Amino acid sequence: MHLWPRHTGSIVMRVTAAVAAVVIFAAAAEAGPREQAKRMHDRIAGVPPSDTVLNAMEADIAAGRTQQAALRAMDDPAFYSVTLKNLVTPWTNREQTVFAPLNDYTATVIGMGLAAWMQGRAFRMNAVAVFVALLFFGWLWGGWGLLVGVPLLATVKTTLERIPSLERFAALLNDNERPVAPAEDKKT
Repeated sequence: MHLWPRHTGSIVMRVTAAVAAVVIFAAAAEAGPREQAKRMHDRIAGVPPSDTVLNAMEADIAAGRTQQAALRAMDDPAFYSVTLKNLVTPWTNREQTVFAPLNDYTATVIGMGLAAWMQGRAFRMNAVAVFVALLFFGWLWGGWGLLVGVPLLATVKTTLERIPSLERFAALLNDNERPVAPAEDKKT
């Protein structure tokens, strides 16, 4: 007669693994702003940050501006040459490996993402709206649509901002998180 059932060992191992996982995740949750900044940069850019970038990201995280810290990590050139390449490259080869050489499809997808992000920042527009405009106008007019799509979208955004009754629609194209409040009637 056994004092313990046969499967008790596996239950003890599972409970031990669960407790270890909880302790590890709890320790990660207690990381300070510097550790969070380093992890964020490593995950986004795929390379360690410089001291200057790490200090700036730490200050952003400590102030509660995590999105700004993430944008700083995206400014690293490795974000495009490492992270986006590793994300897109498996779509372009039969083996679905990230170790395939850079090809036209990978370069095109990275270029469209980079162009949308940079043009969105230049025009202070939402990068997703710019990307959708590039897809739409590129589909509609081909190469010419890719050239004129973002300026057309910027023109629409500017027009919507100038008409008080349509300002709330312009807020959908803004790059900030908060919608723009409608202008009050200016009666003097």
